[in-house]
Amino acid sequence: MTLVEQFNNLNGTTVKRKHIESILAQAKAENEINIIYRLSKLLNQYPDSNYFTLTVDQYSNDALNAPRHIGNYKLALDDCGRLKKGWKFENGNVVQVEKPQEKKVKPIEVKKPVAKKLTPAKKQSQPKAAPKKIKEQTFEKKTFKPEEWIKADVRKSTSLIKKYLKEKYNIKASVRSDFYSGGSSLHVSYVMGPESNMVESELKRLQYGRFDGMTDMYNYNDKAFNGIVLDGYRLYEYKYVFVDQDLTENFKVRLATVLSQEINYKDVPIMDGTKESYYKYFDSPFLHYSSWSQLFHYLTSGNKNFVTQDDHAIQNIKAFRDPESTKYYFTYTFEGTAYNTLKPKIYPTKMIKEKAIVKNKIVFFDYGKNTVAVIGLLGEIEDELLELGGKHSHKIKHDGKEHSGYVFNKSKSDQVINVLIDYSKQDEVGSLNSALPASFEIENAPVKTIVIPKDNMKVVQSFNPIVAQPIVPVVETQTFPENKPEIPVDTTTARTPEVRTVTSERKAAAKPSNPYVKSMADCGSNGNANYFDFYGPLGEFLGDLEVKPQESIVVTIDAPQGAGKTRLLFQIINMVTSAGYNPLFLSLEEHPDSSLFTGKRDEYLSEENKNKVHTMGSLPETPSKLYEIIENYEIVFIDSFGKLYNGIDLDKDIRKRYNGKLFFVIYQRTQDGKMRGGSASQFDADATMKVEKDATDYKNSYAYFDKHRYQSIPLGELKYNIFSKELG
Repeated sequence: MTLVEQFNNLNGTTVKRKHIESILAQAKAENEINIIYRLSKLLNQYPDSNYFTLTVDQYSNDALNAPRHIGNYKLALDDCGRLKKGWKFENGNVVQVEKPQEKKVKPIEVKKPVAKKLTPAKKQSQPKAAPKKIKEQTFEKKTFKPEEWIKADVRKSTSLIKKYLKEKYNIKASVRSDFYSGGSSLHVSYVMGPESNMVESELKRLQYGRFDGMTDMYNYNDKAFNGIVLDGYRLYEYKYVFVDQDLTENFKVRLATVLSQEINYKDVPIMDGTKESYYKYFDSPFLHYSSWSQLFHYLTSGNKNFVTQDDHAIQNIKAFRDPESTKYYFTYTFEGTAYNTLKPKIYPTKMIKEKAIVKNKIVFFDYGKNTVAVIGLLGEIEDELLELGGKHSHKIKHDGKEHSGYVFNKSKSDQVINVLIDYSKQDEVGSLNSALPASFEIENAPVKTIVIPKDNMKVVQSFNPIVAQPIVPVVETQTFPENKPEIPVDTTTARTPEVRTVTSERKAAAKPSNPYVKSMADCGSNGNANYFDFYGPLGEFLGDLEVKPQESIVVTIDAPQGAGKTRLLFQIINMVTSAGYNPLFLSLEEHPDSSLFTGKRDEYLSEENKNKVHTMGSLPETPSKLYEIIENYEIVFIDSFGKLYNGIDLDKDIRKRYNGKLFFVIYQRTQDGKMRGGSASQFDADATMKVEKDATDYKNSYAYFDKHRYQSIPLGELKYNIFSKELG
């Protein structure tokens, strides 16, 4: 679609500011003055607006109609609407480029020479030497040759996927492909067997991108992480991949019946083993679930892995609470062998499945006066490069093209090269280990040497791609008489070689005497870890938050004004109170006696919980008095951090002051989308929750985690709708 067509398509639509800015940037690149003038004027006229409903007049599908220029535009633009020389575009207007004024040279007056005493000439300062250039180097991670692949069509890909799932998971699956105007999709479905997330985690590599609801765009993945090769065939790739596991209806009723007898929730009837009781609605909803069919799906999600697709062959079913989560799992027997549903059974497969399908070529080179750059497929080491201070860029120029990679200060060259050497070396070692037995010897093993220029590294580094053999115990040689056929051997008295382990004489390390230091063997000696026991969609959203024996957990919440963060806080307060905890709410933004506060209280807190939640609308005179009050509560909510005492530190004064508590702290968000005064807090917090505001419909606003140390679900798949109170 051309730029003009994109501009004309804005007519009659409501779009985000970011979308207009992207079209404006493209117009500037193509020097489309008419589009630049109109869009810049619109954005400058409404600087605080994020959504625009536009009407575009007098434009066709081919080109823009030339406007009637007035004022400076009449002087600056030619008949075709293009900018003349001597003019430039600035802040939605055209301005004339001022020519630099020529300095008048004054005539030099010639004076008669005056005799002066000779003085020694000053040494001229030598110009600084230009920085030495760093030699360009290539690091290649060897996998296998792409030219050896055979590109499989849709039918061949479907056949290979079916065969692979049958061998690896012992399931017979339905695999089909759909094609439509917007792209294509792969659908895999089966009954019983492993949970769908297990199979989907493999097949998602056939999905070449993902849809981002925040930008309303489909983003393409790095090719380094895409694709699957099976038996030498590169499988067909799709826009979307869907995997669905189902259980037979009778088996669902059977499992739910066993589960209901184990948990015995209050006001939730025990199932009688019939379909009617499985689908029948409760008299009152329990944790937002209205029937056993809904509750069963929630309580067992992720824990329904079976070794057979024959549900009639499964016997002796029992339900147990998973100690590491709020979910339940089942134990059962199949053909006389005991199994549980926590982990799927994976069978050995003869099909060759490669993990990486792209030849990973990385180039390190001198990029500027004080910078170096690394380009290539860097996905597996991007965390290490970021730790070294690398700045990601999509426009690193090399060999006349723009590449994606990282730019570093030249002082980091040695460290960057070490990372790249280790990366390529690690791959060669791994490929050899996978092809050779545990104990092996190779004569004349080749040594690959990478030479680093002297100005870049002090020592030339080299490595041998063959792994050093593990140290084995030294067997003391013994002499035994040769066993002859005519002499029988008494196996009961035969001596076995005595094994003597060679160890160096070292003194045992003494236990640390400093009270701040202890051995790692003593860590966690307090016993099994404890977790806050939360239920429902909101509990699943918050994850397994630990009751820490030392220090506390802090969850920060930031959002723009009117996004619903206070309403979300009330929902969390009601949930934790129903779970049996005693919370304290520091409502420093809305006073507890105000109608705004009581309205949210009546909407989100149950009558039973209102007396259990304690709140404060103002702070005591000194922080020490507030610290004494907080000591009496398990969970503390603060709205907002900016209203606390000046100089208070989230890490020192809250998180590390107490042991085993949980804090939810609200931060306001600045216009540029950052936590107001919370850059350090965002680093110190255990989880940072954000709220995305939908300006057109508040019902679509949702919360998500930008960081979470205690959440096992991928954060990109975790969203909580504040209005519907459901996971999205």
